[in-house]
Amino acid sequence: MAFCVNCGGEITESDVFCPNCGAKNEVSPEETAAAYPQTKEEGIELADKLFTLYKSYERTAKELEDIDYRLHAPAVDAPRQHAAFKFFWPFLIYASVAFTILYIAAILFSQTSYEAAMFFYSLALLSIPILLITGGVRAVRLRSEYNQSEYETFSKTRKQQGLDRNIQDSILRKRQNLLDKTRKYNSIIPFNLRNSAAMSRVKVLLQSGKVENFEDALKLLR
Repeated sequence: MAFCVNCGGEITESDVFCPNCGAKNEVSPEETAAAYPQTKEEGIELADKLFTLYKSYERTAKELEDIDYRLHAPAVDAPRQHAAFKFFWPFLIYASVAFTILYIAAILFSQTSYEAAMFFYSLALLSIPILLITGGVRAVRLRSEYNQSEYETFSKTRKQQGLDRNIQDSILRKRQNLLDKTRKYNSIIPFNLRNSAAMSRVKVLLQSGKVENFEDALKLLR
């Protein structure tokens, strides 16, 4: 029993090309036969080895999926600098409200006490520059803090994306290495059994004595 190393479909010794995907069959029947473990112990050892390799491959696939999700998240544009007016305009309202209240108080007191009326009228006039100056200073400080915070977030995101790309390259190399290590067994293992769960079941079948060799375990699982 032999399988295409490309798609995992079953092929015969006489097939020059895979009837499923058309890939050339470059593995000879002798090489396929030699790839099968000869004893039950060798079969258990191979199943255990492939379980570790497939498990590592599956782990890299999950890691790549997570990194790919982060790398394909909406692009983070460079933050634009916000104007101080964004934080200043509330003080225009505060100044208007304060002036209006104090001016009304001055009008009310003007009929009973001239001194009190002048006091509130003076406060009304002073409230405008005091609140506007205070608001301007605070708005400038808030603008600086806000812009700095956005820039730090942007820089952190860009740095993380750079790290993710480096990690992605490293995992891709690791995955390719794992594929190279398992490729020589592709001619004897069907595509649907090239995973850690299948190799774990192969090992259990061999250890339990339900099958006598690695090839019979694969036939049973198929």
